[in-house]
Amino acid sequence: MAETCYFTADAVEELRACLQGVLELSREAFERLPDGLSISPVDPTGVVECLQSLRLGSEYVLGGYQSRAGSNGYGCVVAVLAGEELPPPEDCSWRPVEVAPGLVLDEPLPPRALDHFMDAFRGDGSARAYLEASIVCRELMEFGAVWHGCDWVTHAVLDADPFVAGALADTLAPGDGPASDESEWTWRRRPEEWRPSVTLHEGGGAEVRFISHSGLGREILYAHRDTFAPGCLRPESERAIIATGPAGYVF
Repeated sequence: MAETCYFTADAVEELRACLQGVLELSREAFERLPDGLSISPVDPTGVVECLQSLRLGSEYVLGGYQSRAGSNGYGCVVAVLAGEELPPPEDCSWRPVEVAPGLVLDEPLPPRALDHFMDAFRGDGSARAYLEASIVCRELMEFGAVWHGCDWVTHAVLDADPFVAGALADTLAPGDGPASDESEWTWRRRPEEWRPSVTLHEGGGAEVRFISHSGLGREILYAHRDTFAPGCLRPESERAIIATGPAGYVF
């Protein structure tokens, strides 16, 4: 029988804050980088400091590349064998990767690197492990994103209806979540359950669900669904719009 566990938005946002702190590239360091692609000065292996139920397999480490085009930037993370030096991007093969919904970029893949960095992680099988896999995957997918390269960082995870009296103050930091009246919104469907959840399947694998708000471009509420095959910590991710509001902001 499947078992479902629930988490708070605070727990998810605390994890995100830790991961973002580890992965942050300072403005000063970014401006010192040459235009084009180079090895990142940020070590993404540091994300393990934020994880309770995930770890990296002993045979792998994470490495990062950083692209700079003026004031814009994006990066990518790869999992390589421990003890091997991360090669410069010109010594890598290249492949297209969807780094955000609708945004596909060519990324370097070093020789003998894993096809996906999440394949380097090992979990303890708990609901927390799958929640961490969902969140760390998103944070690493947005590694090195600067200005127009940002997407996931604009989302705030919810665990209650933000239009119900008191819910906004209880679940979101000031400035996060819908800044407009509900009369300005159009619903496609209203969730019965807002809390982030992890469902562990009897035969192995799991499903992670959560809802987020982003004001990038337009205020939108999204429903996210990650599915994990048995023995795999690489999620198959889907996100659907459940409500749209007025115009938001642009970077």
